[in-house]
Amino acid sequence: MWTQTLDIRRLNAETWRRAALLVTAVLFPAGYATPGAVVLLLTSVILAMRRPGALWHRTSLDIPVGLFLLSLTLSAARSPFPPMAAGSTLLLAMLIILAYGATAAVLARAPGFLTPLLWALGVGTAAAAAWGMVAYLVTGQPAHTAAVGYNAVGTTLAAGLPVLLGLGVRAEGRARIVLAAAAALALIGLALTFARGAWLGGAMGLLLFILMLPRQALRPVLLLLAAVAAVGVLGLANAAGALGQRAESLSDPTAVQDRVAMWRASLAMVRDRPLLGSGLNTFGLVYPDYRLPEDPAPGQPFAHNILLNMAAEGGLLGLATFTAVIVVAAALGLRWLRRSDGTERVRAASVLAAAAALMVHQQLDGTAISFHIGFGLWLLLGIMAARGSAAGGPAATAQAG
Repeated sequence: MWTQTLDIRRLNAETWRRAALLVTAVLFPAGYATPGAVVLLLTSVILAMRRPGALWHRTSLDIPVGLFLLSLTLSAARSPFPPMAAGSTLLLAMLIILAYGATAAVLARAPGFLTPLLWALGVGTAAAAAWGMVAYLVTGQPAHTAAVGYNAVGTTLAAGLPVLLGLGVRAEGRARIVLAAAAALALIGLALTFARGAWLGGAMGLLLFILMLPRQALRPVLLLLAAVAAVGVLGLANAAGALGQRAESLSDPTAVQDRVAMWRASLAMVRDRPLLGSGLNTFGLVYPDYRLPEDPAPGQPFAHNILLNMAAEGGLLGLATFTAVIVVAAALGLRWLRRSDGTERVRAASVLAAAAALMVHQQLDGTAISFHIGFGLWLLLGIMAARGSAAGGPAATAQAG
């Protein structure tokens, strides 16, 4: 809590980095992580010049992340499109430093920073949902923002919903009402994206969130979720017919025929370049040579499955190291969850559920491959790495939260 007048001249680079991280977390759900990341980059450079040791904090996820970047560097060196692959690998390294590295470093030095960080994600989620709803009402097109389309908005809302519910469970009075309304906005916005993969991700995230909660928090979260669902149903009354038709297509195999064709083509790409792939962000350049007749689109930017996409672009080595990053991060998140109770356990459950929702959607899409949505993935990984790697476990960090 601020008790003194803020003197901008006394702010140090670390303070600016934390502020930039919060701003980026707010902007990320609407697809505007890049402008915030630019400010975060500038503050990180200044911090590195003044205190190089403060730029990075070691976690148990560092080795898998390093091996992942090394595998992509080797892939770029052998890629048929070296400028594209090398540039994309460099951009990914920067993204990891800014999202994963900065988050883990800040949380290691200030464990209590997790609270405003989750609030920033919650505020951004509600704002993106409201924007998407307005866009749907004005244009008649699935919920989107000026920066990203409906699939990307679906990704961020699916991930943000358990974060809002986690904040709401521990809130009281008017704050709980506001957070319930924000969660209802996110639920309505998610439905109006008409993104079936995001629906599945959101459903899985909510299920895991409920299963991971401490027993004493189950009743309040179920009541909160019931209120959110009731408001959501009312808000979606006018779109019920279109939503019903879209939901029915989930069980129609012909509705995903083009995706299946893409996946088969991706496997062919892996077969031709099994070890190192074609290089990061080159799927769209290679795909036309492998496109099957079942896919009507002449080109695709990614495989609509993050694991197949990683195998096609980074080879089996890239796939193995990326999978290691996700598995180790999940293990660290579960370690955080097991060692926590009360409010800290709710936070752990919400972050794990958000990451799960995002990753489930990526099995049917590739929105997290982009910088502005990928920032959210690596930020969540940074939270799990910092909390799960903390000496003494989250029980110690909970005192500062």
